[in-house]
Amino acid sequence: MVLAAVALWVALSPPGVNDVVGGDEGYYGTQARNILADARHLVSPSLTPGGAPGDKPPLYPALLALSVRALGPTEAALRWLSLLCTALVALGAARLAAIAAGEWAGFAAAGLFVTLPIVANFSRVAAAEHPLTALGVAGLAWLAGRPQDTRRACACGALLGLGFLCKLWLVLLLALPAVALLVPPGAGLRGRWAPLAALILGGVAVALLHLGAVAAFAPGDLVHWGSVYFSFSLASRLQGAGYAEYWIQPPGFYWTTLAHALVLTLPLAALGFQSLIRRLREPVPRALLVWALGPLALSVFRVKTGAYLYPAVPAWAALAALGLVAIARGEARPGVPLAVFALASAPPLASALGGPAPPFAVWLAAWAAFALAAVAVARWPAWRARAGVALGVTIALGGLVRVVQRLPLHYHDPGYREVAEALGPLLSTADRARLSYVAPEAPAFAYYLDRAGQYWATPYVPWSPERFAEIRADTALRAFVVDPSQSFYGGWPDSAALRWLETGTHEITDDVESRAGRRIAVRVFTRGASR
Repeated sequence: MVLAAVALWVALSPPGVNDVVGGDEGYYGTQARNILADARHLVSPSLTPGGAPGDKPPLYPALLALSVRALGPTEAALRWLSLLCTALVALGAARLAAIAAGEWAGFAAAGLFVTLPIVANFSRVAAAEHPLTALGVAGLAWLAGRPQDTRRACACGALLGLGFLCKLWLVLLLALPAVALLVPPGAGLRGRWAPLAALILGGVAVALLHLGAVAAFAPGDLVHWGSVYFSFSLASRLQGAGYAEYWIQPPGFYWTTLAHALVLTLPLAALGFQSLIRRLREPVPRALLVWALGPLALSVFRVKTGAYLYPAVPAWAALAALGLVAIARGEARPGVPLAVFALASAPPLASALGGPAPPFAVWLAAWAAFALAAVAVARWPAWRARAGVALGVTIALGGLVRVVQRLPLHYHDPGYREVAEALGPLLSTADRARLSYVAPEAPAFAYYLDRAGQYWATPYVPWSPERFAEIRADTALRAFVVDPSQSFYGGWPDSAALRWLETGTHEITDDVESRAGRRIAVRVFTRGASR
């Protein structure tokens, strides 16, 4: 089932059909190419070709470097790992749900997870959240089999440490449920010191491997990476200092984002949540609850983005599966969690909390279907298993319909790949570490071209007459890509700069479109004639 879902995603949206996105995809791809060009970047990876140390840890770029070496600097080389990790996460979530409530719960957890539109859509992009979640869920699934086994606890900690080396402190979303597996509430630590210590020591030892490697092979970068680990990625995100306004979201952002993304499965998740509250003495139910509540901890940080929620989504799929099992077993009862989830996810309140509110019609249909199933089970107990199966299949099919509608649509196809192919010969003699072009989503072009470039302007470096003068005077800049729609990050200068490009440089947009056989969304200029 999981493999069939991944195959469907690939058929509907092949990994290479969309251009590389000039945020993290471009950065991670560039890190991978840096590692292939110079092994020192394996210890101290840079976000720009041949540049200074960046702010992203090395494990994920190292994995991508293997893929880029095998497949070349293509979009698919960056994205297939996301699909593999999603399949592993689905299997791990199924394992945990099966331990908590039986094999059918595991089957339902996997099915509900892979039919979530948010999962299918996010699995199309390269992001460090994918390996982080796969490593963390693998550790939880392994430890859940025998929570008091010291060796398993150490192995789980080591996997969490590897997750830290993918996405730093976001690993806490998976580390907290690992601790919950070992320590029941109010029971103290008697008899639990050994596995807990093994978990912590295993995680810390692996997480510190990178800093140890920096100290051994690039000691001059140690202060930089210490600042990245403890200041930039933790303290700065907590306070929001130094981040553009679009990163700063209200405290309710993560809840409303979840309510929107899980609108069909939320009633079942509420029932699963309610059923597990009574089982806090059991390791896996307790861990699932802590895992699902992880976004509450993230809400303390002023810096927020929807991608950070991904490591918690498998827990909500597992809760929904347990809700189905509760219906099938006749254990579904009205309760405070159900009422709270229904009211808090209602579009008017969700809008007031901030973030994307769920569509009212879909929200109402989901809760109405859930209420009908609950009434049917109460009136006809013999039908409770059929009611649970019917509700689960309906929700999965509803998600699958949205997936089939959404995935064939190109989410990012401005023509960057074709532009890079045209600019490659012109920039081939440029120093890869020297800025040689200006473009929207410059990290995407850095990956394609293996040459350093810059944005026109960003909230961090705003456009100004002085910036225009610097760009115009820098003769090392050989190519200029402009976004006329003003929709791509950092991609448009002012009218004075555009006039300079039109009169003082050579436009090759028509040549690029002729080679591509289609229209592209950007304009391309070069100094001198094109090659």
